[in-house]
Amino acid sequence: MLYNNLNNTIKTLEEHQNKLEEVIKNEVEKRIYQEKILLQQSKFATMGEMLDVIAHQWKQPINGLYLRLELLKMETEDKNLLEHIDEMQKQLDQMVETMNEFRSFFRDKEKKEFYIGDVVENVLHLMKDEIMKNKIEIVKNIESNFKIYGYPNEFKHLIISIITNSRDAFIERNINDRKIIITATEDKDFYYLKISDNAGGIPENIIDNIFELNVTTKEGGTGVGLYIASAIARKNGGELIAQNNKEGAEFIFKKRKE
Repeated sequence: MLYNNLNNTIKTLEEHQNKLEEVIKNEVEKRIYQEKILLQQSKFATMGEMLDVIAHQWKQPINGLYLRLELLKMETEDKNLLEHIDEMQKQLDQMVETMNEFRSFFRDKEKKEFYIGDVVENVLHLMKDEIMKNKIEIVKNIESNFKIYGYPNEFKHLIISIITNSRDAFIERNINDRKIIITATEDKDFYYLKISDNAGGIPENIIDNIFELNVTTKEGGTGVGLYIASAIARKNGGELIAQNNKEGAEFIFKKRKE
């Protein structure tokens, strides 16, 4: 009798110890994640401040250049020169637009309605140099330009994380014909944003855990990007799904219609 009671006590203690270890493990993982998020937010805040300073420093010389080009247009009738001046002014406008977009990207987050097509276009504009440098073909198929009530700047991070993940896979696997397809659709119950690539897909041993903290597909990766992307999807009222197709990986943001 005493022996059985002792065994039961030991078994109960072991169960409590296992539960305690699991709780501690979960709390440590949460703490690590929170610290990484805070570090990332701190970096974004610093970058936002730096961009404000740069924009302020650039504003006067850009305005000066624009004014001089306007004066030059008034002083010439040379069509070839006028075309060049117009092109230079467009480039200056592009510089200002890009700077404003980056400043907006790092500003405080505000919940509001936004069109999915606008966010996709904005991200592609922000990443255009990276996309061109890595020779990635982007195919857009915005069949449904649906609206989301959420956090547009955070949602941009979601799209950037997925495109960056595809870019890294292209580079690591030395893929030649690189393609990313972005599709927005809807049915009677859900909205969908699908981003797919032809980079070979997600390894089967991690695909079920791809959105967990510290799970990564690349050597030296932090395993934070897709974890945060999944959290952003939930914060914007949807979910993020990962799966493989015949050519590569596809990530689907799925949101129920209200």
